[in-house]
Amino acid sequence: MRDFLVFYIEDQISICEFKEGRFIKYKNNGEDKWTFDYKQFWHWWKDRVEFVSDTKFSFVVLTDKEEFKIQDDIAIAENISFTASDIKRDIKDIPSNLNLISYPVGFKEDEDMFAKEECDMDDIKLPSEDENGYLAIYYNKKTEEHKKK
Repeated sequence: MRDFLVFYIEDQISICEFKEGRFIKYKNNGEDKWTFDYKQFWHWWKDRVEFVSDTKFSFVVLTDKEEFKIQDDIAIAENISFTASDIKRDIKDIPSNLNLISYPVGFKEDEDMFAKEECDMDDIKLPSEDENGYLAIYYNKKTEEHKKK
């Protein structure tokens, strides 16, 4: 099973995979986000993940659109491995005006994971390569533990 977080805002798309407890952003020709075209995106994505039809996938999509369609030949998992807390920990400044769509349905969002004010795609802080390092993850977890005390 593989899990993905997708941002589709103002016709721009970006995607991260949740792997080993962290979000890893995918780049398309070196770009963090790019103009969305349904056929091109799914073709690129299948190439990028080395798509195999018997692998199951989950998607959490944050979008300013009413819907986001997954291609029919993609098998959807029964659950999603990450939580709203994982998103909140790794992705900063998520606009409050976004719709959350999940495949499978039932992802529990957390109001605290959204920014207090509306913002656009440029305001979202996806994890950088440096932030994806294990040392950064360690300190993020320790900070969260400390805040809970």
